[in-house]
Amino acid sequence: MQFPRGPLPHQEPEADYTWKIANFTRKLAQAKSNNDCGDIESEPFFSSHGYKMKLEVYLNEGPRGHSGYMGVYICLMKSDRDGALPWPFTKRYTFVLVDQQDDLSQRQNITYSDVPEGEKEFKRPRQRENVGCGENQFVKHSTLRTRQYIRDHAVYMKIIIDP
Repeated sequence: MQFPRGPLPHQEPEADYTWKIANFTRKLAQAKSNNDCGDIESEPFFSSHGYKMKLEVYLNEGPRGHSGYMGVYICLMKSDRDGALPWPFTKRYTFVLVDQQDDLSQRQNITYSDVPEGEKEFKRPRQRENVGCGENQFVKHSTLRTRQYIRDHAVYMKIIIDP
């Protein structure tokens, strides 16, 4: 059997959810000028494992003590599937801010991974949703303006949940 020579094509892992945040430039500027967190939420979605969740982004973590940063969080939500799922949620999750370079091999995505370790945010939701858990210093505002993280005034956030 022969194998092709040369570098393997760049492949990115399959995301459980990809969120396009349109008008990002305007939303970030507004949050900073108002000294507001600029909390925005994705639509709810189901992970490949069956957990209902959403992503939350705090565009401006300044009012919460982390000036110059954007934070990102995962939030588990109550659903009619919860009885069939193992609790607490223990899967490794990775947030990805996509570098929108056209050439995949040139991309420098920003990532943050974590494995839940029994935090209450990952227990079975009893109310509509649990408090979000994630990283309040996910990316510096100055970094957002580099490369192609913002393109056509939009960013793409992904979440990947390990099998």
